[in-house]
Amino acid sequence: MLNGGNNQELTELYSKLTMLGFGTGLPFGSFYEDEQSLNSLMTCCGIVVPAKIYEAAEKTRVNSLLYQITEFGLDAVELELAYLLNEYNLAR
Repeated sequence: MLNGGNNQELTELYSKLTMLGFGTGLPFGSFYEDEQSLNSLMTCCGIVVPAKIYEAAEKTRVNSLLYQITEFGLDAVELELAYLLNEYNLAR
């Protein structure tokens, strides 16, 4: 992840990644700083996605939703992950 936002945005993003990760079986996780450094603050979260979701995220920045569904054959959960990659400035 390049920039997931502030702590509240990271917490919201991780909640979404948790639901999507369980729904797809994709690995996901988060990182919390130690208590002495940043009071156990979450500073990172992420999910490992297959190439088709990563490529769909790139295409959805310029193409329509219907085009993506027909071109990539993504289901609703996979498409939501593609949009999250764009919404939260995840790895591009």
